[in-house]
Amino acid sequence: MALVNSTGKVAAFYLAKGTGSAYSDEAMSEVNLSAEGYPRYTVYQVTDDTKRYIKDNVAVVFQEDQGITDWQTLTPAEVQYAGGRIFLSSALTSGHAVRVHSGNYYTYAKCLGAKDWRLDMSWVTEKSMCLGDSVPSASLIHKDWTATVGAYWPLTQATLATTGGNENSHITLTHEPGGTDGNDYELVLVDPGVENATADVSVTGTTITVTLASSAVPAITTTASQLVAALSTADAVSNLKITAALAGAETGVGIVAALASPNGALTGGLDATDLTSETAKLIAIFYDTYSSDRRYEGYAVIKGNSITIDPGKLIEQSLTLESCGTPLYFRES
Repeated sequence: MALVNSTGKVAAFYLAKGTGSAYSDEAMSEVNLSAEGYPRYTVYQVTDDTKRYIKDNVAVVFQEDQGITDWQTLTPAEVQYAGGRIFLSSALTSGHAVRVHSGNYYTYAKCLGAKDWRLDMSWVTEKSMCLGDSVPSASLIHKDWTATVGAYWPLTQATLATTGGNENSHITLTHEPGGTDGNDYELVLVDPGVENATADVSVTGTTITVTLASSAVPAITTTASQLVAALSTADAVSNLKITAALAGAETGVGIVAALASPNGALTGGLDATDLTSETAKLIAIFYDTYSSDRRYEGYAVIKGNSITIDPGKLIEQSLTLESCGTPLYFRES
């Protein structure tokens, strides 16, 4: 079976890496799938949707309790690690509380939206017993699957957020193309130390130097708004593809403070990552109908990775994915 991208069908991926975060008595909520033939109070899901990707190579302990005073170990008939659902062979009641007592979950990192994708799945039959059944019922899941994905996303941008000094006097600089090149740049703000100086912007190599304006005292008079304007209108800064803005919700009326090297270095710029070289899985979500949250969901290993970076520092990445032992389940929320 092949599921091919078209209008209304999208995909999202998250890099799942590292040791994961630890569960500590994390609440689970009942999922009512009675319309699909599951009895009430037999399906539960981690309530917090940011903690639903259970790490599948770490032991997980589930617990239940009716009075929330004496928790007992709960052994599910099935655990769907990608998505954080459990299925029980015997129904609980509306008064029961369910939680993940211990285990680890993957935290989202590097969300990747697919430009185009193709998903090929092979069906296998999985038999299970539900409450009241006299014979096992058979359901189909996609145990083995592969996918090819094409996507674009920008490189990680280097930034600088100034600190210290007066209230409402802070700015941010951003290296728009992204990548490690942006980490080479720095901003220096110079107190002229003389009377009635005018603001001046210059660039030498990778250093942006602003000589600040001053009064007759002498004292710096340049506000954050004036600094942003000076940087934004300087061709030498524009040529570096660096933009300036006021910090957060600040008004920009505060007088800026001098900033010496290397305190004004831009940091955080990252180049493209060869995902095949990382000890990571991919959390793969293929939406059949995005508006109603109908989707296939599972973990994948990255078998192939082709990276192209265009002159504007936009990454085009083609990934080849394979299932990694956990099924690709269909969900509808």
